[in-house]
Amino acid sequence: MGRGWRWIDRRIADLDPEVDYVEIVQLTNLYRMNRFVAHWGFAAGSPVAGINPAATDQVWRDGNSTSAKAPHKRVEDSNGHLLSWLEHGPDHEATRISIEMVNQYHAHFGKGTTSGLGDPEEYVFIMCLNATLLHTLQRRLGFAGFSPKEQRATQLAWARIAQHFRLATDGSPVLNHTPFPDSFDGMLRLVDDWIDRPWPESQSGHSYTTQQMEHFARTWFPKPLWPLGRAIVSTFLPPQVRRVQRIATPNLLLRTLAVGLMKSAFFFSTRIAPDPTVSYLDRRRMLAAADRDKPSEVDVTIHRKLARHEGGLQGMCPHAPAFHHD
Repeated sequence: MGRGWRWIDRRIADLDPEVDYVEIVQLTNLYRMNRFVAHWGFAAGSPVAGINPAATDQVWRDGNSTSAKAPHKRVEDSNGHLLSWLEHGPDHEATRISIEMVNQYHAHFGKGTTSGLGDPEEYVFIMCLNATLLHTLQRRLGFAGFSPKEQRATQLAWARIAQHFRLATDGSPVLNHTPFPDSFDGMLRLVDDWIDRPWPESQSGHSYTTQQMEHFARTWFPKPLWPLGRAIVSTFLPPQVRRVQRIATPNLLLRTLAVGLMKSAFFFSTRIAPDPTVSYLDRRRMLAAADRDKPSEVDVTIHRKLARHEGGLQGMCPHAPAFHHD
């Protein structure tokens, strides 16, 4: 693969989304990504995923969940799984292992539920939201978002990812009950239609989103700038989400600063800085191998399971962490 200052766009231009959708999704999502953007995407996206009060009831569990007690672990684990699917592609064994871990987690906490973890339409909504979130956030910042080729690759990848998910309540495949949209525009419409439903106000949603905003602010900003950190999340929540979860709209100054900061960050990464030659996940693995960062627990677990499945380390996934912990 050729390299240069703006090599990612040139490489995507040479690819066919009908055949090369895995690589296009990797390039679109994983190379210009960094930990700040990954955390921001989770903080701004997960409240939308929980606009249905039944969903945030499951995630918050009256303040007794991982989300409530260990928000950093929740962010790391959720992003660890999601980014693994985008890295390996929908048909790789690592993706199957990861999604099975998620299915088992859902089954453990979803017993007896009649919505949320038992609602196939909600599963498809959350997958479409995850698939389109980066595009939507870029559009809100005034950028073009995904190109038509990137949109087609995204739809193809996620339609196949969706085939691995099972309902928490009875273990049946989600797509046995509801179809996956056949276009990127269809995915966007499904997300918008779900958000526009007349959802009631949610105390669990308020608690969850408030904590996500606070965790993001405290992770990335000094105390005097915590209001700005919170605004970088709440400014990008759809108005419907802010209504349901009773999240105040930031004042004009904070909204302007939040949009300006994120717009500058995206402009720098896509127009000024050279394209990274190593993906975000591989950069993290290299830092962990050099003892300069903690490894992703999800990444290590997936690749341990993959190594056992393949009968050892020989021929293992090229994305496997360059370290081995007993």
